[in-house]
Amino acid sequence: MQNLESFLISLAVLFPCLSGLIRLPAIRPLFRPFIALVTIAAVTEVISFITIRMDGNNSAIINVYSLVEYALILCQFYCWRYQALTRRWYPWLGLLLAVGWVVENLVTGSIHQVGPVFRVGSAFILVILSVNEINYLIIHENRNLLKNARFLICMGFVIYFLYQILLEGSFYISQQENNVTANKIIELFTYVNLMVNIIYGIAVWFIPKKIFFNFKSPES
Repeated sequence: MQNLESFLISLAVLFPCLSGLIRLPAIRPLFRPFIALVTIAAVTEVISFITIRMDGNNSAIINVYSLVEYALILCQFYCWRYQALTRRWYPWLGLLLAVGWVVENLVTGSIHQVGPVFRVGSAFILVILSVNEINYLIIHENRNLLKNARFLICMGFVIYFLYQILLEGSFYISQQENNVTANKIIELFTYVNLMVNIIYGIAVWFIPKKIFFNFKSPES
């Protein structure tokens, strides 16, 4: 069960959420899926905490959020890659995992039990896409990458989803036996989440502003 301390730490997602909403009118539309992601994440944290307190099981919330999270991040990569040929594969990646989510959570399993196959599969794909984006930025960007919003967001994705894969493995091990290492990985997830939300918050402030064009003639 999620305790109050873990919940309060998880509210660090309000940092990128509120920062993004404040800057939303000024930032480039290409980053809107990410702002939607952290906003929905913040709302989900609150709903999840309330659900645990009332029902003792937030698995359905986690399952639904995992699908929305995956879809929004794919959408974000799709926006960033608007000139790349690989862009055409992203909708298929979304459809493939969406079918997998339905099968795992509604056909063969239950929405009230966390679906580990989808979470591991989606995390693996998102890590690959994030690393690919990081490699692209290293090759093509000349400016300081630590002030590049895309780079920081992708670094957050890599850290978070690699840990999610470890986390799902640790949950499986802890169900079979009382493994000290697995339990420690589960316990540390709250702090990994905190670190990633801080990275997201910093990234929001480096999101480029909209480019406004002045079409007035020199004589006007």
